[in-house]
Amino acid sequence: MQYGFPSLTMLNSRIHIVILGPPAVGKLTVSKRLSKMINFPVFDNAKTVDIASIIYNYGTAEFRQFRDRLRFAFYNEVAKSTFINGLISTNVLRHPNNWKYFDKVENIFKNSGWETRYIMLTASDEELQKRVISESRESKHTLTSKESLKKWISDNPFHILLENHICPVIDTTNISIEEIARKIIQIGDE
Repeated sequence: MQYGFPSLTMLNSRIHIVILGPPAVGKLTVSKRLSKMINFPVFDNAKTVDIASIIYNYGTAEFRQFRDRLRFAFYNEVAKSTFINGLISTNVLRHPNNWKYFDKVENIFKNSGWETRYIMLTASDEELQKRVISESRESKHTLTSKESLKKWISDNPFHILLENHICPVIDTTNISIEEIARKIIQIGDE
C-alpha cells in the first residue's frame, strides 16, 4: 500500500478516499469540505447505521449484517459506475478485524480499476470532548455527550490501530477544516 494517493489534480484512475478517525473528530465535516474542493461525492457510513437501526436493534448481529450488506451494495454500484470518478467515505475503527472489512471494500474498488487511500484524523481528548457536544452532531443518534464519547474511546482501544496499513495521520486539534482538506490534497500531490 502506498502512502497518500495519486495526485488529485492529475488522476489517471478513479480513487476512493477513506477518512478514518474516532467519533467527533470531524470526518464528515472534512469530507464535505474536501468534496467541494475536488468534486467527489461523500458517503457517510453512519447513514447505513441509521437505516439498519430502523429494522434491527443497534449492535445486534442482524443489525451488523444488514448494515454491511447495505454498504457493500452501495460500494459495488459506485465501483462499476461510469459517472463517478472518485468517492470520499467516512468510517471508524472499532475492532481489530475492521481492516478485514476495509480490505473487502478495497477489493471491490480494485477489481473495477480504482485506487483506495486512507487518511486517519485524530484530535486531542479535550478537543474531541468539545466537538462531541457541538451543533453539528445534533443529528447523530449515538455519542452526543462527553460521557458517551469517553465510554466509546475506552471500549474501543483499536480506533487508531493501523495494523499493516500505511496511511497519513492528520491531527485536527488546532487546524481549520479548510487546512485539513488542503493537507489531504497536498498528500495526494506529493
